[in-house]
Amino acid sequence: MITAKNYKTQVVAYLNDVINGKVEEFKNSDAETIELVKKLHQNLHKCNNFAIEDNGKILNAGWTQLDSNSKLPFPIISIEYYCSDKSRLNKHLTLAMQSQNELKIYSFFTLTDNSKWKMSPISSSIITKPSKDALYKYGDLIQNNAISWMVECFEPETIELLKALSTIDMSAVLELMEALSCRNVYFESLEPVSDKVNEKRIKAGKIPFYETKILVINPNGKAVDKTDKGGTHASPRQHLRRGHIRRYATYSIWINNTVVGKAENGRVDKSYNVKEKSN
Repeated sequence: MITAKNYKTQVVAYLNDVINGKVEEFKNSDAETIELVKKLHQNLHKCNNFAIEDNGKILNAGWTQLDSNSKLPFPIISIEYYCSDKSRLNKHLTLAMQSQNELKIYSFFTLTDNSKWKMSPISSSIITKPSKDALYKYGDLIQNNAISWMVECFEPETIELLKALSTIDMSAVLELMEALSCRNVYFESLEPVSDKVNEKRIKAGKIPFYETKILVINPNGKAVDKTDKGGTHASPRQHLRRGHIRRYATYSIWINNTVVGKAENGRVDKSYNVKEKSN
């Protein structure tokens, strides 16, 4: 079940430390790098934050295609998720910023053997194609820093880690965009943020907690199996895990893998909330 992990709060605190010269690997950074960090800090602080399923996976087969008008739900978003697979990557916070022709992605992460947040030294750009009507796969994935530069600066193991990080975070952003392209998928706040708690945190010199959003599915009034599926609750919640997209001529809809319970009791498990959307 998705919960607010507060990774955004942790990364904002980390960037504060970078700006204030408290992070060792940034102490000898040039002015241009610090200005970039300040810009990322500002954008992260004000953007909308989304939480998705572990390992950044939303779609069964990964992202496949988006139309040329596909956009982030907001010009700047962050996405948080936990990586539980066999890689060394652990916590993820991805900052995505969209302009007219480019989607820029910055990655922040922790490792299984090091709980301190780090910022990837490479960013990723996704260049969109100019065609207005065509369906296409987002292509032309460009690492801003050439592989030859990476070879000069990093050990082979680190290069493979950074490439894996970039791939995973780009996929998470694209899968979220593709899921939101379905007409029965929208988003809402996961849980309210306590003003009193944040007031205390700010007074104590800490970074406040931020509101977190999750994706929500409207089942559009489809019939649901009313037979007893078991479970410990008197009114079992509707559960789902990962799913796929069914495409029609003029629209797409989200299809659940597994549904348990009744739509009128719908809540979340794993990836999304499922409930009737009021008209």
